[in-house]
Amino acid sequence: MILYWTIFLIPAVLALAGVRLDKASWFIVGLLYSIIIGFRYSVGGDFWSYWRRVPEYGEKPFWSVATGGDPGYGVLNWIAYALDTNVGFVNLICAIIFMSGLIRFVRSTPDPMLAFVASIPYLVIIVSMGYTRQAAAIGVLLWGMAGLEKKGPFTFFFYILFASLFHKTAVLFAGFTLL
Repeated sequence: MILYWTIFLIPAVLALAGVRLDKASWFIVGLLYSIIIGFRYSVGGDFWSYWRRVPEYGEKPFWSVATGGDPGYGVLNWIAYALDTNVGFVNLICAIIFMSGLIRFVRSTPDPMLAFVASIPYLVIIVSMGYTRQAAAIGVLLWGMAGLEKKGPFTFFFYILFASLFHKTAVLFAGFTLL
């Protein structure tokens, strides 16, 4: 429990103090949070079912995994099996995808540290630690949303398609782009 309070309170105090992080500092924050999210053990409702997926996907032919449901997540599991690792590898890669998108998005807001603090209780602790595939998809979508204003909706559709490789429900965001 102390870890969860720590990953919330340190950024909260920095936000209240008006601290603005540079690019290198955000990289370190992303790396630390990715490690915490990625190497959690027995956290999240799907943890043990995901634990069994690494050998499940690994024993299938690559092409069947790459063309199945949620192929991005399946391929990560297939690679984890090939590297003789476990779900920790998959969770870490998904956490890196999530955190890179989150940090890119919060850095595009007027007060990045405050936006980051606001995301911690639900998006970081509940979603990224409880729903690995959804967190990776959300990270990709946040990456796309950060550049939506500059790059336009057609580029965002690419991010939606990429996010849907981790969780097919990401395609629902195509409707938001039209708005």
